[in-house]
Amino acid sequence: MSSLGQAALRWVRDNIAVFGGDPNNVTIFGESAGAISVCLHLVMPDSQGLFHKAIMQSGACSSTAFEHSVEEREQQAAALATALGCGDPTTDSSCLRSAEADEVVTALPIGEGLTFGEAEYWGATADGVVMPDFNGPLVASGNIADVPILLGSMKDEGTLFPFAAGLLGLTEEEYPAYVADVAEKLGVEADDVIAAYPLADYESPVAALSAALGHGLLTCPTRWAARQFSDHGRPTYHYFFTRELEYGFPGLHAFHGSDLLFLFNGDLMGMTVSETEQPLARAMRGYWTRFAATGDPNGGSAVPWPVYDASYDETLIFDLDITTRMGALPEQCDFWDSATGRDDW
Repeated sequence: MSSLGQAALRWVRDNIAVFGGDPNNVTIFGESAGAISVCLHLVMPDSQGLFHKAIMQSGACSSTAFEHSVEEREQQAAALATALGCGDPTTDSSCLRSAEADEVVTALPIGEGLTFGEAEYWGATADGVVMPDFNGPLVASGNIADVPILLGSMKDEGTLFPFAAGLLGLTEEEYPAYVADVAEKLGVEADDVIAAYPLADYESPVAALSAALGHGLLTCPTRWAARQFSDHGRPTYHYFFTRELEYGFPGLHAFHGSDLLFLFNGDLMGMTVSETEQPLARAMRGYWTRFAATGDPNGGSAVPWPVYDASYDETLIFDLDITTRMGALPEQCDFWDSATGRDDW
């Protein structure tokens, strides 16, 4: 994935001028797994100089859930080969190439709702060459591309995953087991998460689970990354998207990925941006476009977006009224930074 991304960026560098583009003004951006990929390019040595701005929407720079060592990846590859009936090392390559795409996709367990239960994730590999280390420690050490960075997350990142897994009826008795599942993937103690997200504080067990998952997997790693980028002198702009779609699914609120409907004015299973929400959509596109052009999202009559400084933790709040606020979920994110050990990197 990373090498292919670098090849694509080299192609852009070498060819984009033919299409009227500027090879010295390239912005990479992505959402969710796409944002994780952007962070990988920020720390991979061979990606440096191939882009000049970076945007990360709802993706982590420091999650152990999607990172693997070479040894772990070799074990995973061997398990895939065995599951496809390709266990003979002398014929593995030809056997794997002959497998149908749907067989490859389903050969190893796929998590419920992408997140829960037994699952195999095909994330980044710290091979010591293309990826010298896991991306979290690289970010913490300051090995980051010297480019402006715009990043943020959603207020309700976690609601989509229990919904997709069919867990809306989660009971109090089931809650600890699912928290333990999330905690194991994120490398923290389940009892600590249960104490930080007690059922008494939420309207339902699935609401508590959604909050823990969204904060631990996406929102708080995003704030941590913003702090690192800022502390290492990269111009950084941090946002928190709180608008709940007027025509969204009940209970999902400002869910993972719903910002894309505003950015691209699209349609997702009948969910669209309403006329009331169009000014927010236009404002968002303005910020993104100005940032891609100049490295600064500010301009015109837009609400000023301050450069992020961890001392103030000032973030832009995207809602019908765009405002700034000191801190997005500060207590929760302080918990996750401590529980995951990010504070010590």
